[in-house]
Amino acid sequence: MRRAALALLLLTFLLAGCGGDDVQESNAYVDNVNLAQSRFASSFERLARDITSSSPPAEDRKTLRSINATLATTVADLRKIKAPEKVRAQHDQLVEALAEYEEAVGAAQGKLGGSAEQATAAEARLAADTARTSTRVTAAITAINQKLQE
Repeated sequence: MRRAALALLLLTFLLAGCGGDDVQESNAYVDNVNLAQSRFASSFERLARDITSSSPPAEDRKTLRSINATLATTVADLRKIKAPEKVRAQHDQLVEALAEYEEAVGAAQGKLGGSAEQATAAEARLAADTARTSTRVTAAITAINQKLQE
């Protein structure tokens, strides 16, 4: 269940090329976001493989710490990107979704070492947070792509 929850977030938040008036600015933005996504996906895939139904909680906590660091780096990278005005709100939604997920992963870390009930509850909460984040990121990326095509 732990691995399945994290696998849900293996988001492909690749942006499409764009039309519109300021093609150069938009394409630079797309390139920067796609680079951040590529770094995130590579690290996240590798780390998510380490969480299995048979991995001990201590290892899972260690893996979640690494995932959290990957999320923090991705959020910081995305915050540094200057989004074109027409997608700034949607870019902020993307960043906010990942920042909140970073907090959720951090909260799950400590609870995996508790009682079986706490660990089960933490896993269920992480699965729900992962699904919600995936939906929010997908919506933000879809909105960004639509705005860039205008």
